[in-house]
Amino acid sequence: MQLHRLYYGPMDGEGIKLYTSLGIRDLVSDAIIQDRYTLPGNMYKTVYDSQIHTTPKGPVLSLSKVERVQASDGRTCYANHTIFIALSEVMGELKDFLDFNVENEALQPLKLFVEE
Repeated sequence: MQLHRLYYGPMDGEGIKLYTSLGIRDLVSDAIIQDRYTLPGNMYKTVYDSQIHTTPKGPVLSLSKVERVQASDGRTCYANHTIFIALSEVMGELKDFLDFNVENEALQPLKLFVEE
């Protein structure tokens, strides 16, 4: 399972820049990258966000964390950490969990009420 990463924020002596893992454009478009790295931060708390993006390679999950940080020159700014993963790869990793013995699991009956 391959994770792609995006970081937008300060780096020591480099200023605020956008950094990504190699091959990220094979998974998501530039528009999705821009959408993720421009997430607004919050002065008082860390912001977490998740999205499912439709891509030519199928659905892709992004998980983002935007936090307030101090740049090397003393300015306060935001750092954005985002990971991307193709949901087809998640399914490939988790499909073995679909094989379980119903009688040995702690399952309980559930009655559903469907309204039309």
